Amino acid sequence: MMIPSFEEVMQLTRTISGEPACTDLDAQALYDRLIQVPAGGIVVETGCQIGRSSSLIAQLARAIGFHNIHIDPYCCEPPGVASPSVEYMQSWVTMMRNIGGEQAHEFTFLCMRTEQAAWMLERLGPIDLAFIDGDHELGGVQVDCRLIAERVKPGGWLTAHDYANEGLPGVKRGLGEYITDEKWESHGVSGSLAMWRRK
Repeated sequence: MMIPSFEEVMQLTRTISGEPACTDLDAQALYDRLIQVPAGGIVVETGCQIGRSSSLIAQLARAIGFHNIHIDPYCCEPPGVASPSVEYMQSWVTMMRNIGGEQAHEFTFLCMRTEQAAWMLERLGPIDLAFIDGDHELGGVQVDCRLIAERVKPGGWLTAHDYANEGLPGVKRGLGEYITDEKWESHGVSGSLAMWRRK
């Protein structure tokens, strides 16, 4: 299958939610990293919610042949408490199935927090690209760095959404504590997406 162009993958992506969830500038930077993931590689996304970034990942996974794993707890409310998160999850799963088709869709969805998925992450092997967009508080970012970013292989990519969002200081602080020049090469910030390559 041919790798779709950025504009081709954005035809679906732009229908999923409003641009603030993942601007075209963010999406272009993510796309440019995803097309470098080899067939058989592994991409891990934390924080799916509405699915704008997930649609990019899934469309390119199907074209290139890499494995895509998505982690999001969605439902954090106590049992019996109504939550819009359930509707987000249902919409997300429907969107992901539609990308792959009724029988051919291929993705792994872990409906849990990153620390709850540690058992699965330990069995994955090296990660080619990590997309961090989960819990934006300092503690959540630290967990994502420890359990996901740390598994990115040499030459692989770490990307973090909302890094440049001043309203979410935990993202920049958590990554700032984790990133070292000895281990990571910065590839700057595009929109709100920060990018590093593992040395």
